[in-house]
Amino acid sequence: QGYQIVDQNEKNIGEVKEVQHNPLMQFLVIRPGEDEALVPYVEEWVVEQDDEKKVLKMELPEGLI
Repeated sequence: QGYQIVDQNEKNIGEVKEVQHNPLMQFLVIRPGEDEALVPYVEEWVVEQDDEKKVLKMELPEGLI
């Protein structure tokens, strides 16, 4: 929680508000503006994770957000 999600071009996608766990995978609840979106946490989509700056750079499929 509290991480900013950015895409591979450093564009801010939103802040992680919650992590939801289910038996198959984890979902990041992010707020890209006023709405909320569920993003599956897929390790292959993570380009870089900066724990000091709390930034998670992800390469998300087009049209997901």
